[in-house]
Amino acid sequence: MPAPLPDSAVTRAPGWLRRRLSPKLLWLGLLTPTLFGFDWASKKAIVETVGPREVVPVLGSWLSLVHAENPGAGFSLPIPMAVLILAGFVGLGLLVRMVVRMPDAARLPAVAVSMLLAGGLGNQLDRLGDGTVTDFMRVSAVDSALGPWLIEQVGTATWPIFNVADVLLLVGVGMLVVMPRRWMESAPA
Repeated sequence: MPAPLPDSAVTRAPGWLRRRLSPKLLWLGLLTPTLFGFDWASKKAIVETVGPREVVPVLGSWLSLVHAENPGAGFSLPIPMAVLILAGFVGLGLLVRMVVRMPDAARLPAVAVSMLLAGGLGNQLDRLGDGTVTDFMRVSAVDSALGPWLIEQVGTATWPIFNVADVLLLVGVGMLVVMPRRWMESAPA
């Protein structure tokens, strides 16, 4: 085991080396690329293994994989590409602002923001590639007792096809909605 450095050696070290990484930056730095990588790898795997509109049952009719390329926004809403890209970058900018204002010890808010960053970047970079976002998870209650009621009340018993980035965005927003506001902002100086 090496001998500890004398105090004078530590105080002469560059500032970036002396500072300890804050919990929020640690969570953001580890979780964001991991979640982004999972989203990217899942989309790549679907593109390479499942044909367009091919249905691969996972849990009966409840959950299946369906390769779909979505040129629009959530629920395939037809929004112009320039608007989607601009909105995506504005959203990412707001998240960066949120991180700057967040207390250094804010672990749970950092997890929520990591989900939002990974999901937003995942869909944004996918869209920039070919103008579409790869979606592949479909949830359906058509063959259940709930199916007829959902069709009557909502018009369908099948949720729109989505991807891992969409799940990250939904969970991240949900966490921020239920989280106390005081966890998100530093106390005034």
